[in-house]
Amino acid sequence: VAGNVLDNDLLNDDPVDAGDITISVVSDGGLTGVIIDSDGNLNVPPSTPAGTYTVTYEICEIINPTNCDQAVITIVVTASTIIANDDIGAPVNSDDGGVAVANVLSNDLLNGSEPMLSLVSLTIVTPPSHSGIVLDLLTGEVTVAAGTPVGIYTFTYQICEILNPTNCDDVMVTVVVIEDPAVLFCFNDVTATTGSEFAYCEGQTITVTLCDVLAGLAPFDICWEVNGSPYCDYGVGIDDILFSDQLPAGNYEIVITSITDSLGVNVIDVSVYHATVIVHADPSVEAGEDDVVCAGSSYELLGSLASNYSSLLWSGGDGVFSDPTALHPTYTLGANDLAVGSVTLCLSAEPLDPCTVPASDCLVLTIQDTPTVSLDSDGVVCEDEFFALEPVVSNYSEVQWSGGVDGFFLDENDPFTSYYPGEEDIAAGSIELCIEVYAVSPCIGSVTACITLNIEVAPVANAGVNDTICEGDSYHLSTATATNYGSVEWLSSGDGTFDDNTVVNATYTPGEGDIANGSVILLLHAYPESVCTTVAESAMLLTIVGYPTLDMDSEVKLTCEDYDVAAGAWIPFQIDVVASNYGSVLWTTTGDGYFDDPTDINSVYYVGLNDIWQPYFELCLTIEGVGACNASVSKCVTVEIPQQLIYYDQDGWWGLSSYLDPYDPPVPTVVDPIVLIPGSQHLITMVDRAGKYFWAEDIPPKNQLGDWKPIGYKIKMKNTPACLPIYGDSLTNQTFNISGLFTFLPVLTNVPVAITDLFADHLNKVRMIYDWPTARLWTEYASDFDILQPGKAYLLVNKVTSNYSVTFPDYDPSAPHRYPTLKSSNYFTSPWSDIVNTAVPHVVVFDKSVQSKLCIGDVIGAFNHTGICYGSVEFNGVGEFMKLVVMGDAPFSSGTVGFKESEIIYFKLYRPSTGETFNLSFIYDQDFPVTDDHFTENGIARVVDFKSEAIVVSDLDLSNHVIVYPNPASTNLTVESSKPITNVVMLNSLGQRVLSSDIMGVTGVVDLNGLSRGMYVMHLYFESGHHTIKRIIIE
Repeated sequence: VAGNVLDNDLLNDDPVDAGDITISVVSDGGLTGVIIDSDGNLNVPPSTPAGTYTVTYEICEIINPTNCDQAVITIVVTASTIIANDDIGAPVNSDDGGVAVANVLSNDLLNGSEPMLSLVSLTIVTPPSHSGIVLDLLTGEVTVAAGTPVGIYTFTYQICEILNPTNCDDVMVTVVVIEDPAVLFCFNDVTATTGSEFAYCEGQTITVTLCDVLAGLAPFDICWEVNGSPYCDYGVGIDDILFSDQLPAGNYEIVITSITDSLGVNVIDVSVYHATVIVHADPSVEAGEDDVVCAGSSYELLGSLASNYSSLLWSGGDGVFSDPTALHPTYTLGANDLAVGSVTLCLSAEPLDPCTVPASDCLVLTIQDTPTVSLDSDGVVCEDEFFALEPVVSNYSEVQWSGGVDGFFLDENDPFTSYYPGEEDIAAGSIELCIEVYAVSPCIGSVTACITLNIEVAPVANAGVNDTICEGDSYHLSTATATNYGSVEWLSSGDGTFDDNTVVNATYTPGEGDIANGSVILLLHAYPESVCTTVAESAMLLTIVGYPTLDMDSEVKLTCEDYDVAAGAWIPFQIDVVASNYGSVLWTTTGDGYFDDPTDINSVYYVGLNDIWQPYFELCLTIEGVGACNASVSKCVTVEIPQQLIYYDQDGWWGLSSYLDPYDPPVPTVVDPIVLIPGSQHLITMVDRAGKYFWAEDIPPKNQLGDWKPIGYKIKMKNTPACLPIYGDSLTNQTFNISGLFTFLPVLTNVPVAITDLFADHLNKVRMIYDWPTARLWTEYASDFDILQPGKAYLLVNKVTSNYSVTFPDYDPSAPHRYPTLKSSNYFTSPWSDIVNTAVPHVVVFDKSVQSKLCIGDVIGAFNHTGICYGSVEFNGVGEFMKLVVMGDAPFSSGTVGFKESEIIYFKLYRPSTGETFNLSFIYDQDFPVTDDHFTENGIARVVDFKSEAIVVSDLDLSNHVIVYPNPASTNLTVESSKPITNVVMLNSLGQRVLSSDIMGVTGVVDLNGLSRGMYVMHLYFESGHHTIKRIIIE
């Protein structure tokens, strides 16, 4: 079927449906037997010859038979594909003959199938070379007649299709006629014959193959020997490789020892199978090491080596080889070789056949010239100079200078050296200097050259001795000298002038710069007359002494830092002095102190007793000029010493007073040493009894106090420690007038004063004296301090308002400036909350009869209506002075830190031994100013009895079952209890937690390391939920 003719036909513009039409062949176009079926398929009849045919057909509509149309279809008929393959017949023994190929068509194809003899024809194209080889054209059989000579025969036949006679293909038939097995071996594709000799180059791969089979049936088993070493290979077919490798240089004899074909037929005589392989190495050549030859000499090339070469050839240079083809010729240098200074000689070696790569190597002969030397004409040198020797020298190995009398060469073996004339050389006036130059190996010998050196005398200069003049004087250079010179010249390092700087003994006038520098260098140059080039130089130092100068501060004020508190004396001090141009010094004083060395400008002054008590004294220094300048200069410094030093070692409220009348009395000036900076370094505020103040922290500070007065002040400090020095005269009036119910009591002397001595007959008028920073209290019947310290002030509360006065004891000039400070008491610690010392006290003292109702360790606290504690006291035993200081609200604080005036105070008692807390109702002494529970600033009340009401009751008395030891303690504290303890907490004097330790038992040890010395409150908590308090002291 060639295709369907209806595929592209249309009926009513639609594809034709074969059921709607009829089809007929109008013309077969020579394609006899062509058929178009009712579906439109066109069938080409079998055995149609190849060619192009045009067939005309017609289609008509069945329902309209006259509705027809014709079309032409082109059909190409191709011939069947014919493929003829070469035939190799089975080997046929020459003696027997037989069939080599049963049918040559068995491996041919016609249209993909084995052709039948009925469809093809066979024709001999190239007949066999022997008539015994016959192809039967009717059967395709190839036969070999008996007696056909052994050999390989080929012939060509042609197969053609009978239907298409031009459809043909040619093919070759190979017929092997054999006898015994016979093969051919190839060495690198070259066929070997008996005794063949093959030559190769080292590095070349040698491949031995079975390149042909002359007789016998492959594959073969083949064995051989190489230089007697056996090898075998089995199943060897044609073109199989028996050996392929590179062999080292040498001769190899290859002998086949056996050949057996696949039929088991052996070669009877294998002696014909042998060959020789010769492997040549590439040529190797060494021309020898580079060397040096002396100019004018020949060179024998004895260091050359060569191997594996066919011929040698030397080349290079323009000289002559004795035999350029010899391995060790002699070379004679040419003119160009000598001109260049070296020559390259190369040895080339041609390879042995078949190697093609020649070898070559070269050496360089460096030509060493003979030595030469020449010197300039005779020379001249100055006696104090050296003579540079600069010969023209070449081609030398070493040199040797000689000559002269007692001079020396800088280096007698250096051609370019210098000669230094000696005294005898100079005396001789001239000497001969010679250089001998030695040849460089391999050359030998030396050459010599000489010159005459004439020696001349140099100038000498002496600027004279160093000297000193006074500021404003000129200097005559009378000691200067010069000889052997042509001219002289004076130079100066400064800005002065010479009257004539070209004469030896000139006069020099210093300039302002010289005077300012204090010295000048004067330099004398003596220039030579002839060949000498060295200018003689000499210098002298002219020192210019100025008039003495002295500068120091006019005033010095000693301060707290200058006082040795431990020694109770002023530290010796120095005055800063800037002085110049002085020879001797002398210190003097208007006081009664002394200098450790008054003749030392840095002398140390020791303060005298009278120095302290006078407003000031002077220390004077006199210095004397040096040399010709005999002037003297004196200056004095005024020294002021503070007559009082007041120290502060804790922040908070203090009392302040002075026994001095300050030289500069305004309050801001007096207290400036504790203010120092805007916003104040130490002082916060300062108030007097009337409430007037100096507010130091304001910028600028506010001063309502005016000048300093001999009264008491209350001050508040920060950033302690601090010290206030006061400068002034002792008060002429040491009496203090007291009026009103309270005042700020000053201390108008420089020694401690006993309260009982000061008030004497007025003691019955004093209700209490209170120290603000320590909260210590003095009353006529009990107290915890009784001495008033200089520099402090105290709150004095009177029983009456009548006026009276006290007079302080006279001053002690030898008294120290500082006395021991009473440390703050623990009145401001509380088991309830922190208490701030506001310096606004309401004091409650307790009669001994009240104390008998208390237990040791009981704590009484003062609370406001919200339960905040503003004061507490611990009872430590009957007979002690027990007081409760209740703090009022500070007038200068931002928040409420104490009671308001007349506010009700609620008192509670906490008993650590039982864990109980009681509300207290006090019964007051009606003879005291305060007789009820209302807060009164600076008030004092005396409790003679109290009533209590328990508000927390413990069912366990713990105090009898808790032991804490040692107390005081240092590093460890042991706690023992009859009931289990869970936790121990330590609070410092500020109520801050500083330690917490879990014990979890009836005994334990608390580690106190890291805690500083002082008093602490220990809270012990028990498994039962109770807790107790112990006071602990750490030393």
